[in-house]
Amino acid sequence: MCQDWAGPRSGSLTTDHYFAGDDIAADANLGGLVAFHFACFGAGTPRHDDFSRKGDVPALVDIAPHAFVARLPQRMLGRARGALACIGHVDRAWASSFLQADPRQHGAVTTQLAVFESALQRLIDGRCVGHAMDHFDLRYAELASDLATRKLAQLWIFANDARDYAVIGDPAVRIGGRSAEAEDRAGPKAAVETADLGAEDGTPRRSDAPPASLAELAGSTLEALRRAVGEALSLEVTTYAGDVSTAQAAAAGAASGHPRPAAYTCCKIDGGTVLSVPVDDRGAVDVELWRIHEAAVAQARQQRADTLRLILSLLPAVAP
Repeated sequence: MCQDWAGPRSGSLTTDHYFAGDDIAADANLGGLVAFHFACFGAGTPRHDDFSRKGDVPALVDIAPHAFVARLPQRMLGRARGALACIGHVDRAWASSFLQADPRQHGAVTTQLAVFESALQRLIDGRCVGHAMDHFDLRYAELASDLATRKLAQLWIFANDARDYAVIGDPAVRIGGRSAEAEDRAGPKAAVETADLGAEDGTPRRSDAPPASLAELAGSTLEALRRAVGEALSLEVTTYAGDVSTAQAAAAGAASGHPRPAAYTCCKIDGGTVLSVPVDDRGAVDVELWRIHEAAVAQARQQRADTLRLILSLLPAVAP
């Protein structure tokens, strides 16, 4: 949507009001471009509407026959001399992305521009797109951890809205910023010749023998990988309902002050699973709390899979 649109209640939208994939000329040169689309469904459309649930109705509403990537980033990337990457929003984008009546501050309306400013500044500085998006990931993590029983619905919208930003393209690309210019301006490095004097007894040193510090580093890395594999064999996720400080104490391993866990999941590497489902005062399943817990479990499982893939990729480099 472009600024030609006069806003809500201004009449029907026309093709002059928005920029779409068909507006990109066949010979357009988008080389070197990283685009940021702040718009509803700017990156893609999910099959289900994440914001359609009301009251005690847990059913998801279909808004498309299947999930799909938006046409504009497809046209920008899938071409010769195409863009490097497109950052956009999946599902509806809310004003809470940059303006919030924060229930944690007694409903005071505050601007939330730091995430956008920090991400754009990293792009301008020549950082990778994936690195620049860290600010959005951290914002989602912060909001998701604040989901408590009171003011749950509003914070739930904030958290889902913060989660739905996605990168389409290569997250390792960067635009020409100060970092890239500094690398281009760097002068040639002076060549330094060294002589190998061998060991103290005059024996020539083997050229393929790694320095002691590298051997120690490889050993410590292997030990860290072993510990990580051991921790990944069992995945435990606990969800607390109540005061945030007590949940933080539980995460830190404090001996006292733990709240009662509202939901619990333990997944073994062999597929064995133990569940504790949250129930309300009437003994009925707390559907909304369980949905939040399910999302946390899915995120933890994805993180474990990513960790295992990273470990497998590192093993050939550090194995003796």
